[in-house]
Amino acid sequence: MKKIIAVVLALLTALSLIVTLASCGFGAEDGTNVNTETVSENKKPSLSDIISSVLDEKYVYEALLENYVKLPDYDSYEVNLELDEVQATIDNYLMNNAFEYVVARGDDIYVDINVYAADIYATDDGEVKSFKGKKIEALSKSNLLVENIGSSSLPYKIEVDIINSSLSINDIIMRKYSYEDLENYCSSEYEGKSFYFEIKIMDKITKVGDVLEVSYKGYKIDADGNILKDENGNNVAFSEGCGKFFPGTNLTIEDFESNLIGRTLGEEFSLYATFPDDWHDEELSGQTVLFYATVESIYEAPIYNDDFVKTYFPEYSTTQELEESLKKERIIDSMLDFFDKEIDILKYPKAEYNAIKSEIEAGAADFKEFYGYTFDEYIKQTYNMTRDEYIKSQMKTEMMYYAIAASEGIKPALEMITNEKAELIAHYKEIYTTEQGFGEAEALEKAKEYVAGLSETYIYENVLYDLVKDFLYDNAEVKIIEKTYVSITETIANN
Repeated sequence: MKKIIAVVLALLTALSLIVTLASCGFGAEDGTNVNTETVSENKKPSLSDIISSVLDEKYVYEALLENYVKLPDYDSYEVNLELDEVQATIDNYLMNNAFEYVVARGDDIYVDINVYAADIYATDDGEVKSFKGKKIEALSKSNLLVENIGSSSLPYKIEVDIINSSLSINDIIMRKYSYEDLENYCSSEYEGKSFYFEIKIMDKITKVGDVLEVSYKGYKIDADGNILKDENGNNVAFSEGCGKFFPGTNLTIEDFESNLIGRTLGEEFSLYATFPDDWHDEELSGQTVLFYATVESIYEAPIYNDDFVKTYFPEYSTTQELEESLKKERIIDSMLDFFDKEIDILKYPKAEYNAIKSEIEAGAADFKEFYGYTFDEYIKQTYNMTRDEYIKSQMKTEMMYYAIAASEGIKPALEMITNEKAELIAHYKEIYTTEQGFGEAEALEKAKEYVAGLSETYIYENVLYDLVKDFLYDNAEVKIIEKTYVSITETIANN
């Protein structure tokens, strides 16, 4: 539940909008309240005060719908649930939780091997020391591709050491081997001698199931494949950046990701790729372009299964539970986007507008000192809004939820508020114990103290917003749009 409300509440809570419902200004433009009972400024309203005020049918609900908000006709609205979006979210989870590649049996790698005489010894960090004050040169050097580690051409003893050492890219091991350990790796002239092998994992051959960090520049080309130049005759990239990609999938551009298989760390390469016809940028839709790219990092994606879900999303037990939750979120988000675009705000209550304005002015005074730019510059750059537009956007979200609740008669019961408080206490208790190391008893007291400091309105709105979302989900007309791209989980399974 906390995840579902987080996006909508983030900006509201950031501004500390603790204006109570009883004085939130959903009244006449002259500042008089629709509710004849006012709350003294010197008295903090109790939970029961707020609940009784909100549940008064002559209070916020009717006034809001009659004077301030006109809801769109939403009975016939149909949600397009695109399974591509659900799968893309799962794949992004895998990408963001990819771990450093470790050499394992069956992997293909490059190794850099230096062989030293046995009377040379190594430090703990793998650096070869000098012998009798002289810098020792390696007896032999080699850089070779080791295919299918565990059953390759390397001596078995060395392969076992590589696998058992859990080496990652650029890691080094120093091992002393006898002539017998090396089997037929060296000629008979070295029989009876021992050597130090300095083995460094140089590169990994990328495969399906890896996650690559790739830097790239993309150029538009003419019919002959030549880069288009600007008026000054220079090559100008239409896109430049660094991102994470799954080799062998079609999560972004199929031609691009299919060309990431079989690469090595640091490899520079170029490729032609064609954007899909339905690409979001119409100028690139269906166009073939040229990319110059470099493999910056190689990681290994975790396997998507129930264990992955339990590890990274402990509130769920199975992949099915996670996927159903993601579908629900998208249906709700689609409904809320519809309301946000189609709702008609007739006017904004002055009292609440002024309360939010005062909150912003209080914080904006020191904003530049802390961040180096003004609050107005921040909202302009981040949201492309003026301060007035920003305040109204916050009010619009709140008014939208209350208007839907009013239209459908959604009214939280006191028991729901009590349960919400208990859930918040349990949530923050876990944070205090697992993340901050407090004992059970002390964590519980701190959680209670924290929740007690939250405004009653904030807690009430948590419940109200969840009830509205549940209503939208339960009553949504949903059209399933089947998946069109090959996901990383399917790609790994098929390979």
